[in-house]
Amino acid sequence: MRNKKQTPYLIAALCSLAIFLLAGLGLSACSKSRMSDSEVLSRAVRKMQSGELIRAVESALEFASLGAKAPTTRSRNGAPESAENSSVSPALSPALTPALPIEPPAGVSCVAASPIRDGAPEEELIQALREFAACARDELRGAKLLDQAIQYFRVFNMPADQPALSCRSEAELEAFFQARRAEQRPGDRFESITAKPGSLRASYSNDELDELTFLTERRRSALFDAESRIFAEVAKRQELLRHFAETIDRYEVLLALAEHANGADPNGRAVVEKLVPILKRSGVKIPKLVESSYYPIYPYAILAIVPDPGRELLQLNRLDENPFERARLATMELGGRAADVSFSRSLYSVWRDKDNPELPGHPAAHPDAARVAFIDTGIDYLTFPELGYFLGIGEGRSRDFADGDLNPWLPSFREDFLHGSGTLATLLTIISHHAPELLTERKLETDVWKVQSLRQLLSGEAHDVPLWESRYGVQDAVFSSANLAEKGRSAVPKIVSVSVSFDLRRFAERLGRHNVLMKAPWLWVMAAGNAGLDVRNARVPACLSDMPSEWRNGNRILCVGALVRGIVDDKIASYSSYGDFVDVFAYESYSGLCPNGTSCATPSISAAAAIIAASFPALSAEQIRRVIIDSSGTRTLQVDFKKIKVERTVRVFDTPTMIGRALQNAAKLASAIALGRADGRP
Repeated sequence: MRNKKQTPYLIAALCSLAIFLLAGLGLSACSKSRMSDSEVLSRAVRKMQSGELIRAVESALEFASLGAKAPTTRSRNGAPESAENSSVSPALSPALTPALPIEPPAGVSCVAASPIRDGAPEEELIQALREFAACARDELRGAKLLDQAIQYFRVFNMPADQPALSCRSEAELEAFFQARRAEQRPGDRFESITAKPGSLRASYSNDELDELTFLTERRRSALFDAESRIFAEVAKRQELLRHFAETIDRYEVLLALAEHANGADPNGRAVVEKLVPILKRSGVKIPKLVESSYYPIYPYAILAIVPDPGRELLQLNRLDENPFERARLATMELGGRAADVSFSRSLYSVWRDKDNPELPGHPAAHPDAARVAFIDTGIDYLTFPELGYFLGIGEGRSRDFADGDLNPWLPSFREDFLHGSGTLATLLTIISHHAPELLTERKLETDVWKVQSLRQLLSGEAHDVPLWESRYGVQDAVFSSANLAEKGRSAVPKIVSVSVSFDLRRFAERLGRHNVLMKAPWLWVMAAGNAGLDVRNARVPACLSDMPSEWRNGNRILCVGALVRGIVDDKIASYSSYGDFVDVFAYESYSGLCPNGTSCATPSISAAAAIIAASFPALSAEQIRRVIIDSSGTRTLQVDFKKIKVERTVRVFDTPTMIGRALQNAAKLASAIALGRADGRP
């Protein structure tokens, strides 16, 4: 036991220690505040060179992929959870209490006029099948009406006098949608965004979230109710459906769904295992998510299985009637399990209120700085402040095309939200190793043209085309920025690094701006895409391949494919698109900053272009492209396929090992230009 006489001395000693520590912290804070701009930048460069930034990004990726998952809950009988047990039970205001009618129309029945006779002729069986399909469609009618209600939230500039959807009768709601469809013309939505980016809604209010949560729960309940009634009729028509299931896959799938819709398959795992071989035989794509321990196939698959009128005797359309894809789309439309809706909403509510933090303070760039703009997700400069130290400051630089403001921040708590942080960090880290003076002397400036938003928390992965959060941020970034450059109203970047794929032609046609890209003065460094196809055949175009030759300037485009490092020999990544459009290949990952994909190979080429542009400011976009291609090495490499052998001859540019040669070639070209030989010949 401590001596009581010693207590005052102990207290005094602790107070002295506390004062000393506080003073030390104060001195530390003061010394930090007195750090010069050059010291701050030098410290950021050292952090990149040491790999500390790499480890930070990797840790964030690991957390995002493992730690930010929603819990999986589903009642044992496959029905929606009760209000007591559901993870979504919002306290709805009285105005939201009236429910949309979702009961099936009166008099609807799946019972045929007469029972199916043994040995009945095929015509009679077909008629009975059509009656069953018609009844199933009627059962789903209420849920599909609620689908339309959820789509209402895609409308951006909603008139202020529109009453809440949940207060509308079914007839009023249907009339509203018909009028809306009649008013809208192709391209209207995109034109309104391009003309008035500031009018985009930056956030959804709590009342709107209540409304949307209410609608999604109503749809989910309606789907479960419709599914159970359809399955009850399936039980009455087992022989009829088995007859057609022998030749038509949709009824084979329907029987499998009905067979497993009970408490014996609480997680939907058994039905998935039954469906996979059926759908593979039909050529239906099986998503990777199916390999996980849970897939929410109920109750959304029923929407894909029930045929549209006239398709009762047709096989499943492998693109439009994929039950796994339909379940995924339902989740993206803020459907999915109740737990998914609650989890997404709670995350969105938290991060929405933290949106648009202040940019890190840093000095202005050097007058001759090379500017590199990224069309990508936003960046998290709160978690990785080094990324913010090199952002352009002021009007016309970094822009948020998803929200219509100038702040490109996107938190890194979700894996796909880290994409922009990873690509920008790749560029800065490569430059910090091979041209650190460009960073410490501020001869490099970066912009981020953000094309994804926090609202996508409510609508699925950022790299999918979101349905509920439907926005044309990428196209808006391309056309708006090119328009500003053409009019001389904005500081123009020398390089635009694009690690996302998008189609552009239909928007150019609608806007009547066919030639805008021809006039864009920068060098496009673009990912070739991960379709594993010739770029011209990919479903989602890459490297502006969907644009006619007279609308694109190929001399200002560098299309980048991906390589995989091997123990003995490097290979072309099996997922990497290829073909005449692809100019150079680079390694898929540099130090783990961006895990893989052509989107991660692209910023390494952007880094090389930035080093050349900053070292030789007089070189044009076309000349920088020429330097990189002339400095690359031609190699014949195998494609990283497991079972077949395919070789392709490609140009490879590995920035860490080839930037020296590129700078030598750039110096020769710059000297020739200075001597009046613009073609660069000696």
